[in-house]
Amino acid sequence: MPNKFIETNELKRIHSFDSINSTISQVNKEIYSQTEAGKQLTLEDYGRELTFYVGPMEMNVNNKLKICIYDIPGLNDARTKTISINLILSYLLLIFIQD
Repeated sequence: MPNKFIETNELKRIHSFDSINSTISQVNKEIYSQTEAGKQLTLEDYGRELTFYVGPMEMNVNNKLKICIYDIPGLNDARTKTISINLILSYLLLIFIQD
């Protein structure tokens, strides 16, 4: 499930790390149970974004720019690899970071 992290200074909008982790874990659990049951995931199932607002990301970029990071997991997962690749190909600019 793609995760979208949007930088904001609005404290009321910022999601806690616990909330982010809990939401992602819950959705991943649902995906795993569906694929374990033999369901073939589609872009409609897997391609919707989970959007989270986070505090300022300490990066040296223009002060007028806000950072938005997409985390698209699944490239090493045989069940979601094709969908992940299709998502990646839909973006105009991609900076690939592997951890």
